[in-house]
Parts: sequence; C-alpha cells; structure tokens
Amino acid sequence: MKTMKLSGAARKMIPVILTGALIAAAAGFAVWFFVYGDAGGGMLFVAGVFWAAAFNVLKVRMIDRMVKNTVEMTDPNAGRTYFRGQSVIRLFFTAGVLAAAHYIPFLDLLGACVGILTFQFAAYSLKFRKIGDDEEEGDNP
Repeated sequence: MKTMKLSGAARKMIPVILTGALIAAAAGFAVWFFVYGDAGGGMLFVAGVFWAAAFNVLKVRMIDRMVKNTVEMTDPNAGRTYFRGQSVIRLFFTAGVLAAAHYIPFLDLLGACVGILTFQFAAYSLKFRKIGDDEEEGDNP
C-alpha cells in the first residue's frame, strides 16, 4: 500500500484539529455533565465531536492531494475546474457528515458542528506559523 506524503501545512493542521477536538469534547462533556447532570448526553456530544474531527482529518488529506494535483496540471482551465469540483465535493462531504450525525442516534449534531469548526481553527492557526520551518529535505521538491 502506497502512503501519501503530507505537506508541511497538512502535517501542522492535523494535530491542531485533534487537539481542538479534545478540548471541545472535554469542555462539552463537562458542561453537559455539570449543568444538565447527564453523562449520557455528554458522551453523545463527545462522539459527535470526534466523528466530525475524524472527517476533518480526511478533508485535510483531500485538500493536500487536490493542491498537488492542481499544481501539476499544465492547462490553467483544467486546474481551475478541478479545484472547483474538489471544493464542491468537500462541501458535500461536510454536509454528509452533519446529516449522518443527525440521523445516527449515538451522535450529537451540536457536537458534530463543533467538530467541523476544528478545521477552521486549524486553518486559521496556519497564519501564525511558518510552514517551511521544520520540513524534511525532499518533502516538497
């Protein structure tokens, strides 16, 4: 099985997504448990957060692959069309995650929404870091 090398940005986004999901899940569980007195509902929230965060990691891999494929294309119109198509696919992917969280009884929709937001925090965190600082040689030719 061939493994895909991730870019520096993707390698920095994935830990931020997972850390944000862990913080959100802990805070949500604590609020649910101490305010409502229901640990079961808190566990549903935690499951929703990690459900969406797992799919956010897949979205990061999809974006990384999309950027690599778009850069390799020689025709600008083909690259633009590919980029737009992949963006729409990711949007439907996110909608599917939220729809599944709504219909699956052991997931909380609010938790899934919070989990989806971890991607935005990870993308925003890239503004405060230099991406090329700790990349190994040969990773991005």
